[in-house]
Amino acid sequence: MPLAYVLLPLATGTGIGLASRAGRTWVRVFTGPDPAPRAWDYLFQGNRDGWIRLRLKSGTWIGGAFATTEGGLRSYTSGYPEAQDVFFATAADVDPDTGDFLFTEDGTPQLRAGGVLVRWEEVEYLEFIDA
Repeated sequence: MPLAYVLLPLATGTGIGLASRAGRTWVRVFTGPDPAPRAWDYLFQGNRDGWIRLRLKSGTWIGGAFATTEGGLRSYTSGYPEAQDVFFATAADVDPDTGDFLFTEDGTPQLRAGGVLVRWEEVEYLEFIDA
């Protein structure tokens, strides 16, 4: 019987968590209308692909693809309760004054080799554009 004090809450929490990720409506009884504790978590929940441009507190603009690279490297954000940070698997060139993405002659964004990791404490402005 003492084992039930551990297994029952563990099984219940796991079931509610899995149901929440699967989008089951009944789970809102336990989680509320949105289980994401911060706007950061809400924005990056699920498997969204898109473009991010952000301005650092230093005034520097950074842009990148929030997606999976051809090599399988996936962009990532930390989740609650950890400190917020974002990793772009692919960085993109942006105008240093406006933050606008720079494009090649065929109209695709100019990409850079490698990714970028940014801590939220360094960010002044972030824009997410769905792909």
